[in-house]
Amino acid sequence: MASSASAAPSACLNDDTLGPGVIGCRDDFDFTITFEDSFLSLTPSAIFAVLAVLRLVYLGRKPQLLHGRGFQLLKLVSIAVYTGLQVATLALVGSPASQRARISIAAAVFSLFDSFLFLALSAWEHSRSQRSSILFNTYLLASLLFDATRARTFWLDDPDGVFVKILTTSIAVKAVVLVLESQGKDKWLSPQERSPEETGGVFTLSFFSWLNGLIFRGYRKILAQNDLHALDPDLSAYAHGGVFKQQWQTVRPGKHRLVRALARTLKWHLFLPVLPRIAKGALSFARPFLVSEILAYLQAESSSISANVGYGLIGATALVYTGFAVSNGIYQYLLHRALTVVRASLVTLIYDTTLSDSTSHHHDNSAAITLMTSDVNRIQIGLEAVHECWASAIEIAIAAWLLQRQLGAAFIAPIVVVLVCGAASFGVGKVIGTRITRWLAAIQRRVGLTADIISNITTVKMLGMQESVTDQVQRSRASEINGSKQVRIMVTLAGILGYAPLLLTPAVTFASTNQDLTFTRAFTSLAYLQLLSSPLAELFQMIPQLMGSIACLERVQKYIEINSKARVPGQSQTTQARRLYGPNDTTFQLAKDAVFSWEEESPVLHSVNVRIPRNKLTIVAGPVASGKSTLCMGILREIPLVTGDTLELDQFCQVAFCAQTAFLINSTVRNNITGHTTFDREWYDKVVEATALNVDMGSWPQGDQSLIGSNGIMLSGGQRHRVSLTRALYARPQFAVFDDVLSGLDPTTEEHVFDHVFAQGGLLDNLRATAILCTHSIGHLKKAAYVVVLGNGSVLTQGPPEAVVTNDYVISTIAKKPAEEEPNSEDSQPKNMASQPPTSKKTQETEDRARQTGDFRIYSYYFARIGSPRTVAAVTSFFFTSAIAFAFLFNFGPVWLEFWSDSVQRGEDNAAFYIGVFITLQVICLCLCGVFFGFNGLVMTPRCSLTIHRLAMVSLMRAPLSYFTSVDVGTITSYFSQDMSIVDNDFGGQLANTVATGLAVLSQGTMIAASSPFVLIGYPGLVGLMWIVQRVYLRTSRQLRLLELETNGPLQEHFLETLTGLATIRAFGWTSQNIRANYDLLDASQRPRYLLTMLQRWLEIVLSLTVTVLAVVFVTLAIQIRTTRVGFTGVGLVSLMSFGEMLGHIVRCYTQLETATGALNRLKTFIETMPKSTSNLGPGAALEQEYIPSAVWPERGQVEIRGVSAVYSAMTTKNISSGREQTTANEDTAFALRDISLSIESSEKIAIYGRTGRQSSLVMLMLKFLDPINRSGTITIDGLELGKIRPSVLRSRIITLPQAPFLLPEGKSVRDNMIINDLNRHKTYNTSLLDEEAKHALSAVGLWSLVEEKGGLDSGLNPGNLSKGQRQLFCLARAILRSRLRLQDHNTPRAVPQDDTSSTVPGGLLLLDEFTASVDYETDKLMQAIIRREFKNYTIICVTHRLQTVIDYDRLVVMDGGRIVDIGRPSELIRDDEVMGQEGAGAS
Repeated sequence: MASSASAAPSACLNDDTLGPGVIGCRDDFDFTITFEDSFLSLTPSAIFAVLAVLRLVYLGRKPQLLHGRGFQLLKLVSIAVYTGLQVATLALVGSPASQRARISIAAAVFSLFDSFLFLALSAWEHSRSQRSSILFNTYLLASLLFDATRARTFWLDDPDGVFVKILTTSIAVKAVVLVLESQGKDKWLSPQERSPEETGGVFTLSFFSWLNGLIFRGYRKILAQNDLHALDPDLSAYAHGGVFKQQWQTVRPGKHRLVRALARTLKWHLFLPVLPRIAKGALSFARPFLVSEILAYLQAESSSISANVGYGLIGATALVYTGFAVSNGIYQYLLHRALTVVRASLVTLIYDTTLSDSTSHHHDNSAAITLMTSDVNRIQIGLEAVHECWASAIEIAIAAWLLQRQLGAAFIAPIVVVLVCGAASFGVGKVIGTRITRWLAAIQRRVGLTADIISNITTVKMLGMQESVTDQVQRSRASEINGSKQVRIMVTLAGILGYAPLLLTPAVTFASTNQDLTFTRAFTSLAYLQLLSSPLAELFQMIPQLMGSIACLERVQKYIEINSKARVPGQSQTTQARRLYGPNDTTFQLAKDAVFSWEEESPVLHSVNVRIPRNKLTIVAGPVASGKSTLCMGILREIPLVTGDTLELDQFCQVAFCAQTAFLINSTVRNNITGHTTFDREWYDKVVEATALNVDMGSWPQGDQSLIGSNGIMLSGGQRHRVSLTRALYARPQFAVFDDVLSGLDPTTEEHVFDHVFAQGGLLDNLRATAILCTHSIGHLKKAAYVVVLGNGSVLTQGPPEAVVTNDYVISTIAKKPAEEEPNSEDSQPKNMASQPPTSKKTQETEDRARQTGDFRIYSYYFARIGSPRTVAAVTSFFFTSAIAFAFLFNFGPVWLEFWSDSVQRGEDNAAFYIGVFITLQVICLCLCGVFFGFNGLVMTPRCSLTIHRLAMVSLMRAPLSYFTSVDVGTITSYFSQDMSIVDNDFGGQLANTVATGLAVLSQGTMIAASSPFVLIGYPGLVGLMWIVQRVYLRTSRQLRLLELETNGPLQEHFLETLTGLATIRAFGWTSQNIRANYDLLDASQRPRYLLTMLQRWLEIVLSLTVTVLAVVFVTLAIQIRTTRVGFTGVGLVSLMSFGEMLGHIVRCYTQLETATGALNRLKTFIETMPKSTSNLGPGAALEQEYIPSAVWPERGQVEIRGVSAVYSAMTTKNISSGREQTTANEDTAFALRDISLSIESSEKIAIYGRTGRQSSLVMLMLKFLDPINRSGTITIDGLELGKIRPSVLRSRIITLPQAPFLLPEGKSVRDNMIINDLNRHKTYNTSLLDEEAKHALSAVGLWSLVEEKGGLDSGLNPGNLSKGQRQLFCLARAILRSRLRLQDHNTPRAVPQDDTSSTVPGGLLLLDEFTASVDYETDKLMQAIIRREFKNYTIICVTHRLQTVIDYDRLVVMDGGRIVDIGRPSELIRDDEVMGQEGAGAS
């Protein structure tokens, strides 16, 4: 920095002192030279020298990144010139003739030393850093401002001196150096994807100009993810995920452990905002001093004051307001970077914890989703106040001291108000934490229930449960809304307490003072009171959010600690696994004295000692619930090993696992098969052929590139198992575990798969893999090398197959009825692959325009959800009226104070009147604040949210099956978790904040214009500028908002898939790959989220700089015109102080409202554009002819199908001539059924047999899941054409038992699960009658004793504690209950003889869709016997692969390729090789 020197002694009386102001010279409006040497030269030079040396040490360790030697030389030459000028300055200062003080010489020495540091720093910053030096440029800018101040001093003191000319020249050269040093280096950096933020300098970052390109790009085009700036590597999950996890593990357990771990991880990120926050606070205090000086200047006689003072005040206004805008921008920039790191750290740790959780730990899948969305968002919002806490405390103390100087002892009055409000606010904060925890728990339950329903949507629809589950979820939603009201009461109180200091402290303070309220004292004091109250108003509103974030952090910490206590996979729970075989052994000990348990207190398998051959196939057999899945999980160390030892699987190079419920991701068939391994075409073709998937791929529109949907929803159960099996084979395993992968396959496919995969000469044999196949089937035991039979909680026998299969007792035990509970998983309903119709060009263009320009009709849509038109009019009128009244009174206080001060100036003595009115107005304003925000939070928002959720659920339930095959579960779930939470938490609140703040800003703008009418000249330009800015800004912000919401869907989907396939992921050794995938998806979601946050900061600083211009214009006009209404000028100046902050606040509110609008718009689109089922069965089946059958329909169950062809997916178009919709197949449509004709008599029992994934099409057709081709035939039930019946009504009247059992998630009772099909109708039944019927149904399937043990019908039912067979039996009991309740609708006595087949006993239609595919043959026979007994008068259509259990059915329908190839008696057809194939014929 240039030093000061003067060849001539100063004429000032105190230039040789620290002053700081001069006396007797330079119009008494300047600093002393000694002060300038000390604080504007020496001090900053010394600080820079220390920081520069540290920076050079840091850069010395970095490699060279770029060259650009020509430009580097230009910078060095400029710095060399500057160094020469500093040498000359030192020579002049040090000469005896200068007569300068030692402090001036020291300043000159440090300036010269700094110039040498410039050379070194410039050279290394240029070549070793990808951005221009922030330290160097910041110092150059600051020193230029300081040198300009000093140059003014020297020009006024000695305009002809040599030093002032050297100083002026050095300033010019330094400005050139600054321009050169601030240039970007993109042209010299290696070409790669990086954000301009990474290479931006101090000016680029301070004014957020690095976003300009993105803003204009979003204005001109539709933004995609690739159009966005890359995420700064310092913010990525890769940079912080591992570090945060390590910190978590090293932090001592205890209260606030997670907070301490976060503080350690983010220490530098949390420290960096401190300095700009201090600068922001200092500049905020400069504004009251500025107000005081301006008012004093205006009150002084024009002849007694220099014009330079006026110019100085104008310059000071520009510097203070600009500095405040920039420091606030930097503070917000650094703060939100830290908050971005918080999200990255927390989400990665939640995922890592979830991935390492034990499978035996039955956690709610919604917990992780709720934590990584709602909780993490609340944590980020709460932590925004982390720096405001300490900064506000300091500012309050300083403001109180300054107020004491103005008003004396009266300053105690606002302190009392502040302390009372603060104590109350902390009390609210303590209460709100508990309420938020309960609210989030309610959200978690509702999201969990919704996610479970979405995951099983096909089963739900087949069972006709749409209305019932909608009611269940809506009741859960109502409970959640009630919890939110408890939180909103506290939030409203916090808002009132926040506004109380701002509104009450002026009235209380001025009522307490005994000093005259002159204009200067009144408005300077009011400015100090604003400094005292404004941060408190924001802080008190943030305290509940901060306390809420702490509560959310505790929830996250609890989740992590609980799941961390679960056994880490690969390690024993209570014993160390030992090597149980030698390197040359042909067999090894799989388990030794092992006791396996899903819950340690309830062992499932005892004393397991199993030795199996290496490189051979071992079959583990046993009845349903005998412990086969438990043994599989025990081998993989996925459940607790209570005692004993198991095999160390990590001794194998590759392990593969196929779970009983196939784990599949929402991707293509090929990606599911290859997993995280490279693609090998030859091996791929071989394994696909071995599992017979090549046949299925040939029928799919896009082959192995077909998307299979979430959880493989587009595949049948057998196809899912075979994809899972193919994946295991493709991994070339050396050890493989297969849990019942052959269930659900037709005999032909099962035989093919076993021979080509498991049998001698199969792929596993060729790989010399050790394979374990768990099954309840006894047909393949002879082909195994070793057989282990489980039963009664232990190993019954083991040995070569010839020794086991000859034991009649063992064989009968394998097929016995299930007795023990064994946790298991569900399968899904068989579906068929379909191609989706493309989106029309016109629709796409409309959607693109909406992404850019938004849709302001969304607000009317929101208000319309309040209720009837009359209710909407009343509510909205009250809402806006109270907002207008609040905004007016909020800004009227300074005007009333001007009236009061003017009265004092006139010598009137009516203070009591003005004080009374002042207090009354402020209290009314505070009451209006509570009424406005309370009404919004407790009335308007809950009503709208509840209605929107109901509409979304109804739309979801009406969606056709094709929608769920094309949209993944994570995306659908995000509508009900992320989007619904945003509408609940953000939209209503930010709408109220935006309306109130916007009206307040308009009121303030009016007062500023009233204070200085000439300012109105600039208002049109200001409005025009704001219109242009918001137009450009909003087009980009809307798109970023939508991209943020859209990129969260895949992240949630990945979480859900991981929770589903934990055991599979760990068995294959894909943990690290999934963590990296989570990092990538998290970074992808962070990209638009972070850019949207920075875009909001961009708009904030633009508005702040606009206010700066307005302030400069206002002060300039006030000084030049010198109005006589000084009081109104004070009003304008005080309004300007808060005007910028209010604009910034409205920006934050509006941008958050815009974000919430995106979520609401997504929900609106979801509700309004959800495709509806278009199944029209034949002519005359248009929707307008819809018919609602009677409650007892169908009574006979007579089915007639004539010439029907159906497709997996069809295009619905409108016939222009008739104006009616018609369904047609396109070129890529795959036919499910072709020319089907079938007549089924009442009470007839029909079995449907065919290849896996095909024979279910007939059931899907009858339930209106498939699209029949128009005019292709008719289908009627009891004479009523199905095309006239709404699908939901049809499915609720037909009793269906699908392959996948569906039970409500944990937390619901047995009664809830029994009557879920029609909750509202069951309310009309007598409770005792309903209980009696439920007990009968559960007794009929053998489950009542188990239910009675647990506490009866009101006991909780945890589906995870039931085996799959038990869940199927429970679903059968539910169907029996439905059939018996139908008798009540018929007014038929319940005690109907079982052999009564008279026509007076009503029947119905029962559809069985591979209902017994996953149980053993004996259990299958048991279920069939129950069905024959309980549904004797029903028409039964049973899709099956097991012909033995339907041998006594009336007819067997054989299907192939979607056609009926034969119909006859089962006993005759199964002997026909030509019809059934060799395997089917041998089934008897």
